[in-house]
Amino acid sequence: MTNFDLTIESLYGILRDAAKYSPIDSDGRTCNQLQAFRVLQTERGGELSTPNMGATYADRNTVYFFSRSWDRAKQNPNNITAEFPALTAFELNSQLPKSAFDNQAKQIHTVEIAVMDVYKSDCQEKPESCESRSINQIFADTETLLLSSLQYLAGAVVAYTSANETPLIYNLFYLEYLKETGRIEWYNVNTEIGTRLASDNKGMTISKVEMPAQNLYGTRAVFNYAVTRCLTETYSKSYPQFDAVPQEVGCVDCG
Repeated sequence: MTNFDLTIESLYGILRDAAKYSPIDSDGRTCNQLQAFRVLQTERGGELSTPNMGATYADRNTVYFFSRSWDRAKQNPNNITAEFPALTAFELNSQLPKSAFDNQAKQIHTVEIAVMDVYKSDCQEKPESCESRSINQIFADTETLLLSSLQYLAGAVVAYTSANETPLIYNLFYLEYLKETGRIEWYNVNTEIGTRLASDNKGMTISKVEMPAQNLYGTRAVFNYAVTRCLTETYSKSYPQFDAVPQEVGCVDCG
């Protein structure tokens, strides 16, 4: 894997893993552990109001969706479920600072990520429970989870390991875990994705999200994620295909 192999899907994969490896709360409170990850398909996030967050079986084992509850059900194709709190991602736009006509193009994706959770107005009997939290408490909890996800993202690297001949995307904490448990003997970092993110994002605005019609509230952040596209290598071998249209197409004998 080289810099040219990093894509927006690479980012989604890291965020999915941030949800998957979200630590269990010491008190066992599920509202303090991410339960799902979803790459939104609509800007307003309407799919979050559905039991499966708009996911289909085609999203199984992809970078676009992770559900702890669905994994527990052994990914039953007839019952796709997802629970909150959920980490979400949505690409707002992307820019080519130079030109798409160059052989290499730097593409800057502007991505919004958020952690959303459910406010249950009819469950206000046990003040210490996840179900009894106020909206302000949900804002506080989702901000903590969001910052934790950003820290996981900050530790993302492309690295060689003793177990793989080609470099892959890892988290530094995960690499240390693999080394400590004897699953790998060594690792060598090739690219520090987190360092690049820090360089491209000198500051970040964190704001609240309100979806009162769905009883969903949370915290979001917007940041830039830059990749390098090698356009010549990607397209020159396959385009244009001059033989794709038969020569006899159109009017042959117009007499």
